[in-house]
Amino acid sequence: MFKGFSSRSSRSSQSEDTDDGGASIASGFMAGAAAVAGRLRRMTGSASTPAITPALPLQSMKYVASKSPSLSPEPSPGRDRDNTSSGAALASPGPRSFGGGLGARSTPDLRAVKSSMLTTPESSPGTTPRTPRSVEVSVEGQQASMPPGVWETEDHMDVLADQSECTVTVKTGLTGRNGMHVVLRVGLFAVETGRRLAVTSESLQDGTSLQVSGAEQCDIGRLPNKNSGGSPRIPEPGYCQHEWSGWLGEDGIGLQQQEEISMQEALALGPASCCVEFRCKLSLQVHALCVLRDGGQAALRVEVHGVLSLQPWFRLKGEAAFQALYKSARELFAKGQDIKALQKCEEALTIADGLSPRPAEIGDALHLLGALHLRRKTPAVAVKCLERALVIRKMMAPTKEVAILSTLFALGSAYVQTGSLSEASRCLQLAVAGFEQCSQEMAALASALHALAGVHRMLGEHEQALHCYERCLAVREEVLGADHLTLVATLNNLGAAAQHLSRHREAVRYYHRALVLETKHYGKEHFTAAATLGNLGAAHGQLKEHKCAVDCLARALQIQEKHFGREHLSVATTLHNLGNSLAAAGHGHDAIKCHWRALNIWHKLLGPCNADIAATLHSLGNVYRGLLDPASAAKCFEGALHIREVVLGPTHPETARTRHCSALVGCSLGEPRTALQELEVAVKSLMSGLGALHPWTQQASVDTEALRAAVLGA
Repeated sequence: MFKGFSSRSSRSSQSEDTDDGGASIASGFMAGAAAVAGRLRRMTGSASTPAITPALPLQSMKYVASKSPSLSPEPSPGRDRDNTSSGAALASPGPRSFGGGLGARSTPDLRAVKSSMLTTPESSPGTTPRTPRSVEVSVEGQQASMPPGVWETEDHMDVLADQSECTVTVKTGLTGRNGMHVVLRVGLFAVETGRRLAVTSESLQDGTSLQVSGAEQCDIGRLPNKNSGGSPRIPEPGYCQHEWSGWLGEDGIGLQQQEEISMQEALALGPASCCVEFRCKLSLQVHALCVLRDGGQAALRVEVHGVLSLQPWFRLKGEAAFQALYKSARELFAKGQDIKALQKCEEALTIADGLSPRPAEIGDALHLLGALHLRRKTPAVAVKCLERALVIRKMMAPTKEVAILSTLFALGSAYVQTGSLSEASRCLQLAVAGFEQCSQEMAALASALHALAGVHRMLGEHEQALHCYERCLAVREEVLGADHLTLVATLNNLGAAAQHLSRHREAVRYYHRALVLETKHYGKEHFTAAATLGNLGAAHGQLKEHKCAVDCLARALQIQEKHFGREHLSVATTLHNLGNSLAAAGHGHDAIKCHWRALNIWHKLLGPCNADIAATLHSLGNVYRGLLDPASAAKCFEGALHIREVVLGPTHPETARTRHCSALVGCSLGEPRTALQELEVAVKSLMSGLGALHPWTQQASVDTEALRAAVLGA
């Protein structure tokens, strides 16, 4: 239970006694105390477990409280002088408090204070060092802990007094020119082995107390003699009182543990659901003495007696503790306090793993833990939690279909974040099929359909994505109404899916309806409307309605500059699209200004080698081509081609598209044979990447055949 300091001896340099009177005695004293004089000395711990007995046999020492030197044996001339120190330390896991802050105080003995105020010469006649009149003592800190109480019946609980772990850290020593100080950790042991406490409100409120005591000592070598050949002067004992409370804070208000429940609640639940812990309070009297052993060696001895007061407090255990922690985790999750919720959830699951049988809600706790990791962007951990939650919910609560479907939905979302799209599609399809059978879970069905549509889009399955989005829209209109703000996200995604299928007129209708809802709920100048206006402008551009496209994109740019500033990535994207629409509308010079401004923003925020810069350079090259400036166009295409070869690869369809346009400009600059070689490379890449029926492949093939005929004809 207790760990003590091992005895440690430090041998001083040997010296021989001579007949030079007090000088030799002083020399021996200084040599014997060389290891401790004038500095703080702390003992190191060992694995020994000593009983509460003096460090040396009582028969070999004499306790001296008198100033008479005749009670101590005189050191024998010519003997080696050993300086031996011993002490005891405790290594316990209990609460620690060090220093003299609030809740702890030490009161010195008035005799020691008065003695320290007397005026005395610095040394005795014959140059013998003066021995201090009293031993100084003060308490530096303490630690105290009790094991949990044994509460097995309704009428009483047992306090395991013999297992208490208490230590007090005491600083003691001698002052003066040749003074020394040591720090001892004194183990305190209860006199009783146990105590029974009645389980009533009055008894628990009063608590209980135990008598404790302990002693420790440290060798300090020989004391100096008063006169040549005389006995040493023994300092008087020192004394102080020490108070420390472990149940009061610095503000004097009682402390309460985070998991603590009220006494009334604990008494109502009983020992099956609660366990009892104890707060500690110490009230101690500390005595410090200078002790002479046979042979003339001196030691500082500290004796501590006092009272350990105990105040019980209660916490939940077992399934009740699990339920309380899980409830707290859910509340914290709802408030967005994810870190605290994560800690509570993990604590709850740790308790649940030790219960038999395990609580049925363990699947719910695992689901919550997975949702927390999903929200904290750690999807790999979320997948493990949710997979385990799914297995446990199917095994322990097979009738709770909605809970199982919710875990499938969350697991599908986690798979999306890890990039496992096929697994995500499987989970979400099962969730959709299950929610369709639950007429009361239409909102969950809509969310599952929306997530499944997103997976289809990422897999390039745009027809399936459009179908899921349409079903999601119908369900949400039925549940929420046709004007609910939640419909905006579904409408925008529907427009994007329709554009992928080249159904641009449908896309315009979806985007326009989304814009109407955003304007209704947020106003015309809200930044979310800018994104919808950008999508709407792109759809109008695909329909060759360039004036409408320019109007939509110009409005979007104005809103974004107002909310984000003139140098933002969203602003650069809108400038790029606006430049393309202006060029298609015949405003080439205005288009160039937009593209160059977008390039400056891309370069400043993303660096020189970026796919967005390549796309804008490609568009800018086409604008210069339309303005019959092939030299400028060639430079733009050259830069775009270099970036795309590095970022996307030399055979990527986008790279091939830029190579195609660059070859056409090269032909205009009088390099038809080089242009033909580049066109042939572009056609080969487009054929392998997009297929022979793709419009880009067909256009490149036509241009290649025409240029080949021109070159061969020449």
